[in-house]
Amino acid sequence: MSDFIEAAKVSDFDSVSIIKVHINNIAIALLKKNGKFFALHDTCPHKAYSLSEGTLDDCTLECAGHFWGFNIENGDCSHDDNIKLPVYNVKVEGDAIFISPSISDGQST
Repeated sequence: MSDFIEAAKVSDFDSVSIIKVHINNIAIALLKKNGKFFALHDTCPHKAYSLSEGTLDDCTLECAGHFWGFNIENGDCSHDDNIKLPVYNVKVEGDAIFISPSISDGQST
C-alpha cells in the first residue's frame, strides 16, 4: 500500500456520509454510499465551496453553495459537461480507509 495514504477510519462514518480529509495538502471529500467509499476533490470549481459540506443525493454530491452536482464515481458535473472533478482510488483494510493521492480513472475499489 505504499501509494495509498491512510485518510480516515470506517468508524468515522457511523453517523455521517461525507467528511473532508487532506492528502498531501489536497482537500478531498470522502463519502460513504451503500457501504462503498468514494473520494473526489473537495473544492467546487464554481465558487470554491467545500463539497464535503454539501449533500449526497443518490450518486450526486451537491454543492451547498450554488447546488452544482458532481457524480461521486467519476467526477462529472451535472451543470457543465466540460467540468470534471478529480476522483481518487479508495481502499479499506479493517477500520482504516486509504486514499491514493494520484488522480483515478474514475473507478473505485
